[in-house]
Amino acid sequence: MKHMRSGSLVSVRKNISLKTLGTFRIGGKAKFFIDTQTPQKFLQAVEWARENRLQYYIIAGGSNMVFPEGVFHGVI
Repeated sequence: MKHMRSGSLVSVRKNISLKTLGTFRIGGKAKFFIDTQTPQKFLQAVEWARENRLQYYIIAGGSNMVFPEGVFHGVI
């Protein structure tokens, strides 16, 4: 697993509950979570996921999202 580069603008959080991200408050966990607030941070997050060959999903506000139980072994 490659770490974020020194000076990176994003931080990777691990084992985040998906229940807190959706309005329905159901779901399991995401192995990795990166919150991006700028286009530059978004691009860094996608690059990191690709470098580590991780599946990733992009969500916005979480409205009307239904997350499955269990662990998603990728990046949200």
